[in-house]
Amino acid sequence: MTQSPAQVPSCTACGVQISNEVKALQCDRCQADDKWKCSQCLNLKPELYEHLVSDPNCTLRWFCTACDNYAMETGRGSCSYPDDAAPDKLDSLIKLVESFLAKLATFEDKIKDKCDVDVVQQLDTRVRCLEAHVVKQDTELDSKTMTLANDIAKVSQLELEMEKRDSVLSGRLASLEDQMNREMIPPSLDKENAISDEEMIKVMVKEEMEKKLRKNVI
Repeated sequence: MTQSPAQVPSCTACGVQISNEVKALQCDRCQADDKWKCSQCLNLKPELYEHLVSDPNCTLRWFCTACDNYAMETGRGSCSYPDDAAPDKLDSLIKLVESFLAKLATFEDKIKDKCDVDVVQQLDTRVRCLEAHVVKQDTELDSKTMTLANDIAKVSQLELEMEKRDSVLSGRLASLEDQMNREMIPPSLDKENAISDEEMIKVMVKEEMEKKLRKNVI
């Protein structure tokens, strides 16, 4: 059943109406309908608020001003309490806060152990060494690749020069063959005085070599 606006409680600090969408706490001591305070006025983080309202074993409590004064024994306020009112929870609250702080310190120590600064520095040094080694290897590989490319270019140049020389020699041989055909010995010559083709070639090659030597000398 939906409450009327007059029945909806409001925050005792800021006056905001405590609807289902507003996160707020009711006084755990008097539980009066007009003793509510929103989580923003209490400076409660969402995680802590959810823990307070969902954990039945949580011993943290919120008291209104009057009940807080009663618990602190500095005044009883205007609230009326039964004779069997709950005992003062101040000591238990202090112990709970101390226990929470101790657990927090232990948790921080564990985090420091898991993330040791020296270990991180050692790992960083190793990573940097690996990066430097990889860069060195890449540089050496590039240098070797460049040397191999130059060697391949030289081999290709030598192949071209050999082809040119083969072409020149082939031309010279063809010229010698033509000259031999033109200077063949007539059939009327005595067979004993005739020169064989092989001797003819040798003579012509010798003559060409002598011409070349004379040109070089000049």
